Amino acid sequence: MTSCRLYFPAVLAGAMLCLCIPASAAGLTIQFNYDYDSAGFFDPAVSQYGAQARATLENAGRNFEMFTDSLEAIVPADGNTWSAVFTSPSTDSWVYEPDLVVPADTMIVYVGARDMGSLTLGVGCPGGYNYQSAAGSSEWGNTVKARGQSGALANPATDVGPWGGSISFNSSSDWNYDLASGPTSNDDNDFFSVCLHELAHVLGFGSQASWDNLVDTSDNTFTGAVSEGVYGGPVPLAGRSHWYYDTESLSGGQVQEAAMDPDLLQGTRKRLTLLDVAGLDDLGWEMPDAGDADLDGDLDAADYITLKRNFGQSATWTGGDFDFDGEVTWRDFAAFQANFHNSPAAPGAPVPEPTTLALLAAGGLALLRRRRSPKG
Repeated sequence: MTSCRLYFPAVLAGAMLCLCIPASAAGLTIQFNYDYDSAGFFDPAVSQYGAQARATLENAGRNFEMFTDSLEAIVPADGNTWSAVFTSPSTDSWVYEPDLVVPADTMIVYVGARDMGSLTLGVGCPGGYNYQSAAGSSEWGNTVKARGQSGALANPATDVGPWGGSISFNSSSDWNYDLASGPTSNDDNDFFSVCLHELAHVLGFGSQASWDNLVDTSDNTFTGAVSEGVYGGPVPLAGRSHWYYDTESLSGGQVQEAAMDPDLLQGTRKRLTLLDVAGLDDLGWEMPDAGDADLDGDLDAADYITLKRNFGQSATWTGGDFDFDGEVTWRDFAAFQANFHNSPAAPGAPVPEPTTLALLAAGGLALLRRRRSPKG
């Protein structure tokens, strides 16, 4: 497994640091597990900020709820056994979790904290499994490896089907846990930003075979089709697991340094950008069309009602936030309108009032479209 560490280069003014899910019923659920949080970082009975840290982490997890992959459940039974392997978030040692049960469409992420010194804020990595403890049918073995994502078993791999992984946060850092806004002090590290970054690594960003197969080692660029479409060509990399330093993309219609480059300026917040989500799409995660809030594969009145109900409110994708800025705005209505007539539900579906759509059309949004090539 590849370690995905975030660093804190102190050479820039203000200092920089490297960054590092319940969801809707139809999308991806990230289930956080605190069993190995031996320092009590997330425990309200131990830490003053434990409850706030949990709330911010779980909100960050919901930012990945839009992925519609059908992940098979891992349920040991009738001679089918396995052992999940991951690094302890509190000790950095290997943990073997025998016969872990993982529900369908769910990933389990073990979280905790330890003192990482002054440079590293977080480490997030996908989990693996112990070959020696896995026994059972060949179908069972494929479920453990790929969870029904046939592309994850292909050679070369074109998809991923992880069970989960682990994230460790630096217990000695000065954190901003406020979910509503970014840091108010230039000395604070934004916990939400690091959560997003490390969760993307657990999903496989920068570490899985389907990622590595799209890296051009001759010039260290990423050549995934969706990412190239968003960036305008091959995307430069730092190492092989991050976008290059200061790479920019759009989030909420605004230019922002990508969440998955190696650095985050202290005192600032990063959200997912179109390029970050494109990288996960190329990795193998299935993206719905912008506007499909309920993830049912079409755009209809139900999606429009969700937008209307949540307009001006904080939200993630299933609440109507299709451009990853954390709230429902006219840009999200414009995304719905732009994709509505291409939706299978469009013929005969109730359509928002023409006067409303005319207003929405003025918003303009760079849309990340679902990749049409077949995936497992």
